[in-house]
Order: sequence, then C-alpha cells, then structure tokens
Amino acid sequence: MGGELGSVLIVDDHDLLAEALALALRVADIADVHVTEPELDPGAIRRVADEVDPDVVLISIDLVARSSSVPLVGQLVDTGATVLLLTGGRDRWAVAEGVEAGAAGVILRLLPLDTMLEMVQHALEGRCVMSPSARHELLRELRERNEAAGRFADLTNVEAQVMALLVEGLSAEEIANRRYVALNTVRSEIKTILKKLDVHSQREATALARSSDWPPT
Repeated sequence: MGGELGSVLIVDDHDLLAEALALALRVADIADVHVTEPELDPGAIRRVADEVDPDVVLISIDLVARSSSVPLVGQLVDTGATVLLLTGGRDRWAVAEGVEAGAAGVILRLLPLDTMLEMVQHALEGRCVMSPSARHELLRELRERNEAAGRFADLTNVEAQVMALLVEGLSAEEIANRRYVALNTVRSEIKTILKKLDVHSQREATALARSSDWPPT
C-alpha cells in the first residue's frame, strides 16, 4: 500500500474538482495524491491503480456508469483499496450498484472542500465513511428496483408498449385510438400487465414503473 501519508488516486472527469481536491490533500499533508486521465478505459484505470497502489481511490460515478465498469469498483476493492464514489447526486442507482460492488462511501461534489478532505481522511484511517443505516437503505432500494425490473422484463413487446403509454398518462381508450385496436383488446392487455407486475391497478403499475426508472432511458 501507500507510504507514511497514505496514497490517494483520483479518477474524475471534472478536472477542476480533481485538481482542487488533489491540491487540498497535498497542502493539508493528508496524502500523496495521483490524478489520472478520466478518458482511460476501465482496464487502463486498473493498470494505473496497480502501479500507484493507492490506499484510497476516488472515482467518478459518471465514469463508472458510462463505461458500464461497476465491476471495476470491485476489482479496486480486491486490491485492498478503499473506494469512494464521486457524484453530483443524480445517479442514485449507479451509486447503489457501486456500493453493492464494494465502494465504502459516496462524496457529493457539492460538499464543502473541507468536508471532502475529512471523508478522505476517515477512509485513510479505516473509519466509516457511510453509515451502516444509509448503506442498508440504499441497497434495499436497489434490491426492490431490480426485483421490479425483473417483472417488467416479463412483459411482451406489445405489453411493454402499452405500459409505456400508461406511464405517459394515456387512458385505455386513448391507447386503443393511438394503436387503432379495439378498447377491449387494450383492457385485456392491461389486465395481463397488472397480473405480471403483481399489482392491482393501473395507478400501482405506473407508480412501480416510475420508482424503478422504467422504461430505461
């Protein structure tokens, strides 16, 4: 692992924040800091981590989500590094998947710099960065979301199209008119959708879709 001060690797596509955080960590004499290029692919990031051998890795959740590299979080954790996710706060499910993969906590980019430094220092000292209750709640929501996604995956293409129109707020009659089919046909399809989703009303179905970020964008 790193030297006496501890070693921190920063991988972030927000250059100004990465450099400001690195400078602050150095000035405060908290850690030796290495900042790598955000354009690197997951394999290259892993190679840099192998060379630097950091105690703590700060990695942008935007990079993790965009490159589908959530497994990278687990790989970094397996090296013995403590991984903290950098986020603007809008990528809740990507953050949850990162935490599930082993990330020790989350740093919001909008936090004061002093707070960020304190969180990094806690990570270097092996102290808790995310409370157990917050972790438990986040992972519970992720499990529920994944379970719901599994139900939506059971819908046929036609049923998924009907469900998407329900989410848009269309009534059964409006859906029938748009699709040029009989109203009874749409009602039958909706009945099947509700059964597959294990809900009792269109309102429950649309609420489940919205809470699960369905349909995926």
